[in-house]
Amino acid sequence: EKPRKRRYDSAGAFAIDIDCYLDDRPLPSRRGTLAYRLRKYVRRNRLMVSAVGCVALVILTAALIGYYLNRQNAQQQADALLDTLSNSRVERLPSVLADLHPLRHLTRERLEELGQDPKIETRARAQLALIQQGAAPVSTAEEFLLKAQPDELSIYLALLEDHKAALSPTAWTAMEDEELDPQQRLNASAICATFSPDDPRWGGLGEKVAGWMVSSGSVADSRWVSLFKPVAVSLVATLRRIYQDENVSNPRATAAAALAAYLQNDRGEMLGLLETARGPLQLAAITRVLARNPDTRELLAEEAQRPLPLLADEEAQRAAAQKRARLGLALLELGQADQAWPLFQHSPDPETRTQFIHGLADYAINPELLISQLEQETDPGIISAILISLDEFDIASIPQPRREAMRQTLENYYTSAADAGVRSSAEWLMRRWGIADNLAQLDQPLLGKAPEAGRNWYLTKGGDFTMVLL
Repeated sequence: EKPRKRRYDSAGAFAIDIDCYLDDRPLPSRRGTLAYRLRKYVRRNRLMVSAVGCVALVILTAALIGYYLNRQNAQQQADALLDTLSNSRVERLPSVLADLHPLRHLTRERLEELGQDPKIETRARAQLALIQQGAAPVSTAEEFLLKAQPDELSIYLALLEDHKAALSPTAWTAMEDEELDPQQRLNASAICATFSPDDPRWGGLGEKVAGWMVSSGSVADSRWVSLFKPVAVSLVATLRRIYQDENVSNPRATAAAALAAYLQNDRGEMLGLLETARGPLQLAAITRVLARNPDTRELLAEEAQRPLPLLADEEAQRAAAQKRARLGLALLELGQADQAWPLFQHSPDPETRTQFIHGLADYAINPELLISQLEQETDPGIISAILISLDEFDIASIPQPRREAMRQTLENYYTSAADAGVRSSAEWLMRRWGIADNLAQLDQPLLGKAPEAGRNWYLTKGGDFTMVLL
C-alpha cells in the first residue's frame, strides 16, 4: 500500500492530473523540472516550435554561409594584398601595409614565408609588415635598412618611426664600423640623420659623411640629399669646401646639388653659388633647385639687371662680370630669357656682355633659345651678340637643316642690316656654317653705293667693307 503522502487527496485532484496529461500540460502533482516543462511545451505546440526551429535553422545556415564567404573574401583580399606587397612600387608600401593590418590573422603564415624570400626587397616588405603586427623583433629591420635604395629607405624609416629608439644605437654602430662597405655606412648615416639629427656626434662625423656622399655620387641624387637634410648644418662646410675646390671637377658638380638644396632658402647663398658655378653640371644642379623657389628667382632677375660698377682693378672687373654673366645663364636655364637678353646690350661694362657671349656654349645652353630670339629681336647689340654666341657652339649641336633654314635671315642681315657689327657677325657665321656660297652675288647690288640713311657701313667698288662714323 502506497504511503498516504503519495496518494491523491481526492478524486478531483486525480481528474486534474488526467486532464493535464491529456493536454500535454505539466501535472500539478508532479515536481516539474525545466526539461520536463519544456518537453511538455514542445508537445503542446509542435507546429509553432517546428516553424520556429526551421526559421532558426535557416538563419544559422545563412550565418554560417555568410561567415564562410566573408572569410573566403577576406582571404582573397589578403592574398591580393600580399601579392601587391611583393610587387608594387615602393611608394604604395604604406597604404598596402595599412590595408594588411586588419587582416593580420590571415597573413601571418605567408608573411613569415616571404620573410625568407631570396629577394631583399621582398624580405624587407614582409619583415616590415610583421614588425608592424608585433610578430617580429625590430632588429630584423637592420639588414634591409643598410641595403635599401634611397627611395626605399625614406619610406622604410617613415614606417619605423615608432621604433627609432631601438634602431638608432645600431645605426650609429654601423656608421662607425669600418668593416662595412661605404654604401652600408652611408645608409646607416641616413638612419642616424633621420632618427637622431640632434645627436652631438654629428659635430665630428659631418665631414666624413659629406665625403662619403660626394665620393659615392650620392650627393647628386636628390633622394639622398633629402634624407640628410635634418643634419645639413653639419654637412654644408665640407660640401662648400669641395664646391670651391678648383682642382677637382666632378666632385664640385655633385656638391653643387646638395648645397643648393640645403641653402635654397638663403637668397644670398644661392646667388653666391650661381656666381661661382663652373660648367653646365653645376649650373643645372643649382637652377633645378631655384626653379622651385619663386622668391630667389625674383632676386636673381633683379641682381642680373642691376648695373655693375666699374672697378679700377681689371681682374676684379673681369671676375665680377663673370659672376653677372652666370646669373644671366641661370635665367636662361630657368626659362626667364626675357630678363637675360639685356645682358647682350652694349653698356659701359663690355666685359659682362663678353662673358655672357662666351658662356652660352661653355654652359651648354640650348642654341635653339638663341635662334628663336634672333628671329624676333630688333636691338642691333643683342642681334650681333647672338650671332657671335652661335659661332661659339660646336657646329654639330645645330643640325644642317636648321642652319639652312637660317640662311635667309642671315643673308638679310648681311645685305640690309643698318649696323656694321650685325653685318660682320652674320657674314662670319655664314662662313662658319658653310652657307656662304653666294656672298659675292649678294654683294653686287651694293658695290660702290653710298650707305643708306642710318646705315653705318658700305662696300667700295672693289668690294671692300668700310665702316662709317655717323
